[in-house]
Amino acid sequence: MELTRPRGAAAKSVRLEQMSMPRLLFTLLHQRFTGTLQLDQLEPSGARTVWFTGGMPAFTDWVSTAHALAEVLVSERLISGDQLAHALGAMAKEGGLLGPVLLRLGLLDDAGLSAGLRFQCRRKLLETFTLREGLVEATAGPWEGPTFEKVNSLELIAAGVAAYYDEARVESEMGAALHGPLAGTVGLARYVAHFKFGASDGSLLDALSASTEIDALARQPGVSRRRAAQLVFTLWACQMLRVGAMAVTPTEAPRSRPTPVPPSTPTEAPRSRPTPVSSPASPRRASRQVEVASGTGEMEAAQELAQTPEQFMAELEALEAKVKNGAHAFDLLGVGLDAGKRETRRVFGDLSRRFHPDALQARGLGALRERVGSVFAALSEAQSTLADENKREQLRDAIERGVSVQQAGTDATAMARAAFESEILAKDGDKFLKAGRWDRAQELYSQALALAPDEPDLLAAAAFCAYNLSSRGRSDGSLAERLLTAVSTEYPQIARAHYFRGLVLRDLGATEPAYQALMRAVQLDPRLIDAERQARALRATPAAAAPEKPKGLRGLFGPKK
Repeated sequence: MELTRPRGAAAKSVRLEQMSMPRLLFTLLHQRFTGTLQLDQLEPSGARTVWFTGGMPAFTDWVSTAHALAEVLVSERLISGDQLAHALGAMAKEGGLLGPVLLRLGLLDDAGLSAGLRFQCRRKLLETFTLREGLVEATAGPWEGPTFEKVNSLELIAAGVAAYYDEARVESEMGAALHGPLAGTVGLARYVAHFKFGASDGSLLDALSASTEIDALARQPGVSRRRAAQLVFTLWACQMLRVGAMAVTPTEAPRSRPTPVPPSTPTEAPRSRPTPVSSPASPRRASRQVEVASGTGEMEAAQELAQTPEQFMAELEALEAKVKNGAHAFDLLGVGLDAGKRETRRVFGDLSRRFHPDALQARGLGALRERVGSVFAALSEAQSTLADENKREQLRDAIERGVSVQQAGTDATAMARAAFESEILAKDGDKFLKAGRWDRAQELYSQALALAPDEPDLLAAAAFCAYNLSSRGRSDGSLAERLLTAVSTEYPQIARAHYFRGLVLRDLGATEPAYQALMRAVQLDPRLIDAERQARALRATPAAAAPEKPKGLRGLFGPKK
């Protein structure tokens, strides 16, 4: 069965290193998302699409031999083995698909088939919890397919965590918060039934009705530490768990686990603040997004996640002082000179979760973006230094010999800050580029280039903006094509350079070179859907036909609304 993908909406992307599948699924549930989620990391390789309606999954498009419909129907006792054999015999003689054949033979009714498809969808979605990294894209749009039973998202999250998360993986995502005070939110009582936790989880839920800790939960009779961590993470990912100071002084906490009250819809999500899905990133910035470290082990008190604005400000000011004083990379990250790559990566992952500028708005700290950006740039540079074995050894040797590293550290921080500011300007420029505001986009790209003069993605975007601000005559097109050719030749992996060049060549009437450039862009970045669309149009249009004047940059970010 095939469903159409949403049209007329831009895709938003997020990296699984920054938002794991449990948190992503809850975010989509909270936002009542309707549209598609695109994943490319499941084996065997190839694009995988999940259709959502009202925030809950309803259909998947990939084939899984382990979860064939026949096996699902029998294992869920919707049909018997003899009935399946009868249906397969009819299919061998007359053809057709299993579902319609079962209906035609009267071996299954519509409700039974719908339930079977839901069970099959749920089983396939559980496979996505194995994913730990990679880019996924969400595209909002109206549901245009047949009516399917929706998968209970909260139950799916609980089952996926139980199947694929151990304590080490939970700690890699929660960090020090796992080892601090924990308490369920007031709203947990309303939704706890939808998780379908086991009867043995009752003691854990009772304990979480007041402030407790993971060690105390693990001591509950008949409870393993692994299971305690899984349940805690499930509630945390679904924003139904208070941690740190908020768990110590809850505004309201039931004294015992109340009887859950079903919401008006099967899996209505609590109206707490969601974790936003990231905006689409250019190929350049997608490759540079921070990969949150997934190290394991005991988190020290100095690395504990700040839970209040006051604690966050105190840590921010301490880091700002270190940056101002030219602290070297070991000092800035707060690790010893004997720290190896694994430890520094773990520490940086913990710091990046708190100090990435994109994480501030959801915590009510958006006004600190500029200050935090400077600190984050310095932290990133420190991590880059210590991740390089040669640089790490050279720095350690200089410190041990008493050689001053302050000036080198200051220069590195200034470079990192300039790179970060360039990224922010380019990101804003992309928004205007999407809207066809060539003048504003060009202005921002020029400012970004002043900070990062050799950035190829910026050079390509600036050249394309300049072309669209011109009269777009043949001489203007030829100049833009030469500039874009120079960028794509020197930096052949920059997909947008090939894409922009293809659009200019199309305007110039150079059909075959335009087609080759557009297809090269698609090969480098399959997300450039419009590049493939334009290439197909060139193949379908006679060479003599006048090219259509573009009405804006429609492909890089999805169709304009």
